[in-house]
Amino acid sequence: MDQDDTRVKTFLHLVFIVRSIERVGDHAVNIGEDGIFRESALDIRHLTPKQAAREIEKGAN
Repeated sequence: MDQDDTRVKTFLHLVFIVRSIERVGDHAVNIGEDGIFRESALDIRHLTPKQAAREIEKGAN
């Protein structure tokens, strides 16, 4: 950016876009976790994806 300051505005826009996309992903994860909790009363928020899948499978049986 020191050498080509004409693109700084573009780069800043990209940073804000990426940040917004990350927030959308975080919200989607929260909605998914809430849906699982509502249906099966399992709190999977602090589990790895493999652990969560195992807990959900155990709860379905």
